[in-house]
Amino acid sequence: MIGIQESKELFALLNSDQRSIDQVVQDFTSKFPHAIHFNLCCSLAFLIEDNDMLKPTQRLIAFAVLHHTCSSQHSSANPFISILVNVACDDSIEKMERAFILQLLGSVGDGNSREVLSQSVLDYINGFDSSSVVIGNKWDTYLDLLQADYTEGQLTREAAEEAVEEQADEVVLGVLLDRLEVLL
Repeated sequence: MIGIQESKELFALLNSDQRSIDQVVQDFTSKFPHAIHFNLCCSLAFLIEDNDMLKPTQRLIAFAVLHHTCSSQHSSANPFISILVNVACDDSIEKMERAFILQLLGSVGDGNSREVLSQSVLDYINGFDSSSVVIGNKWDTYLDLLQADYTEGQLTREAAEEAVEEQADEVVLGVLLDRLEVLL
């Protein structure tokens, strides 16, 4: 659980729509003790679940924070990756938000999220060109993340099970593993 003061500071960061996304994420890291990052990210995940709780600019910052918080781990080990992938692949979500997440994950474009992070969310929204983005389905996105984390020679059924286990239920795991076996 987070307190009132942390909530105020978190919303102040979410409202930083004219600063670079990278600066806002760095402020998140420096303003809050590492021990509460997970709780703050859980709060962000809760807010993201309801599309009407946050403005589009706030949602983009929340996505960047969720992605960055566990960026030192493999993408597939990030406890919030399933939320990001589910939002990115949800046809009812605005394409701009979906493309933003996929750029963070390195699934579209040149895979370099540095350019995206150097912009403010307002600049990103104003410069977004929906005709230049093709968004695949959820399972392909999960597979892309797995392949980015493991080289082809190192990817085994056990490694795939371990990487996906926390992100998907058993049905999804079975589908992914069947598709991975075809790739191997």
